[in-house]
Amino acid sequence: MGSFTPTFDGIRFTLRNDKEKWGLQVFGTRPVQREVSELDWNTPESYFSGAHVTNRDLRWANFDAYWFQLNEGNNLRQRNLSTPGFRLFAKPTRGSIDYEIESMYQFGDTFDENIFAHRHHGEVGYSFETPWPLRLIYLFDYASGDRDPNKNFDILLQNVG
Repeated sequence: MGSFTPTFDGIRFTLRNDKEKWGLQVFGTRPVQREVSELDWNTPESYFSGAHVTNRDLRWANFDAYWFQLNEGNNLRQRNLSTPGFRLFAKPTRGSIDYEIESMYQFGDTFDENIFAHRHHGEVGYSFETPWPLRLIYLFDYASGDRDPNKNFDILLQNVG
């Protein structure tokens, strides 16, 4: 089969207000099995869906919240994973302090185990008033792991074939 970029059939609904700077996106997709010499087909037992809300109304407090759902049904791995999260941040602006906080959790199951994982990110920065962009930043990242060091990272969306 070779390596193909993952492809999906799906729908997306977008609602936003540019004046008040908020938005909502909701989507639902099915992975498509890529074929070299035949028509491509989607996998009806698998789907990837989610919702994403944004608010950019205040310079000092921008907000994102999201929920993604992967259900592979009859696929070999049979993953059913939910990933909720949020992000709160202030955009870097010359002469001021900025920040970003993001947390996400992943839970669900596969055919042989329960899943619970989380990731957290934080940063604080200062942008100097200089002719060129100069920013001092402190970053912090944490991601949960597994007690078994021989386990690989579980890629959420990989080739379906």
